[in-house]
Amino acid sequence: MKRIIGITCFLSSLCSCSPVIDDLSEEMADDFTYKLAWTGDTDKFIISEQEGLRLNDKEKVAGSAFLASGSSRVRDTRWEFRTHFFFQPSVNNHARFYLISSSDNLSGPLDGYFVQIGGKDYNVSLYRQTGLKLQLLASGRELMRGNKSPDLKIKVECDANGYWTFWTCLKEESAYVIEQQVWDNPVGSSVCIGVYCFYTSSRYNGFVFSHIRVTEGVEVVTEPKPADPDSEVSEVLDEPTATLLFNEIMYHNGKDGAEYIELYNHSEESVSLVGLQVEKLKLDGSAILNGTMELTEGTSTPSVVAPGSYICFTQSPKTIVNKHQVEQVRVVRLSNFLPLSDKGGYLILRSKEGKLIDRCYFGDQVHSIPASKAIGIALEKRSPRLASDKISNWTSSGHATGGTPGIKNSVVKMR
Repeated sequence: MKRIIGITCFLSSLCSCSPVIDDLSEEMADDFTYKLAWTGDTDKFIISEQEGLRLNDKEKVAGSAFLASGSSRVRDTRWEFRTHFFFQPSVNNHARFYLISSSDNLSGPLDGYFVQIGGKDYNVSLYRQTGLKLQLLASGRELMRGNKSPDLKIKVECDANGYWTFWTCLKEESAYVIEQQVWDNPVGSSVCIGVYCFYTSSRYNGFVFSHIRVTEGVEVVTEPKPADPDSEVSEVLDEPTATLLFNEIMYHNGKDGAEYIELYNHSEESVSLVGLQVEKLKLDGSAILNGTMELTEGTSTPSVVAPGSYICFTQSPKTIVNKHQVEQVRVVRLSNFLPLSDKGGYLILRSKEGKLIDRCYFGDQVHSIPASKAIGIALEKRSPRLASDKISNWTSSGHATGGTPGIKNSVVKMR
């Protein structure tokens, strides 16, 4: 192990900074949690100098609530916090502490990492979140089983090589206990940290978080992870295995526009559309009855997409052409085009055998502009060649007409 002295960043306009202290009793002495700029369900929490953050849902009903505070740190970072539950955590009563998040709306789709406290295994565990999909990375000891009032400190580090290490320390323990170390390549950026509580009506005020600190510099420094010859190209080169990908979506069109879905062929060969389907899912990821569009249902639909070309599907080609001043040759009418919800949802591209080709989420959280200004603005990919399930690769169109159907994206960053 190599000791690195870091500087504590309090994630706000505070100018107070202090070095990392090795002594555990002193390490949690000062608490600036209540001074951080918290957003989210602020009406469901008490934020005070005495307790830090305490859940207090005045409606006293089962539900969930979150708070977020700005943070851009990802690698070479240590996260520390203290949490106290006034009950034994369970599947229905547990919490997450978000270390990294691409969105300050912790209840929606995001890319990030969080520590879960409680659940069916009564432990502390580390998760990666991609959209709404959760992936368990590492689990700790069942230190909360039978404990009706667990009070513990938690410490997590991500070093420069992508290795995650986390520790726990119950109130009755004198030192941190290392739980797990795992490698997982961190998401590229973060906008916040946060807490997210899930509770039944009887636990509406039983969660407390305090002594939240984000520190530059880590204790554990590893060697770079060796290259894995069996890893997929998409993992190593950050490029997809599929050649036809979602590239642009207009789901909340203005009065003078129309909804559309655009695909892009990033390969050097033509790609057949025969048998391909686009499946639409609800915002919660559930299926929709008759929610599938056949991409070659009409005789006027092209059967292939040329190399490096775009194709746009809509129910109103003339509206699209007039609104966005594009050639109609790449704008195709689908009589079975399904309306896209203004509230958002998922799109899945499948082969005729039903194999998943590409998947994306669309919704106001993805826009880089306020939702009130996003009407008539398409979502575009910054890098068309990257798989579409990376929310951070999508942003609001910067084109004067609000979108670029059938042509190069206005925000594209080709490599």
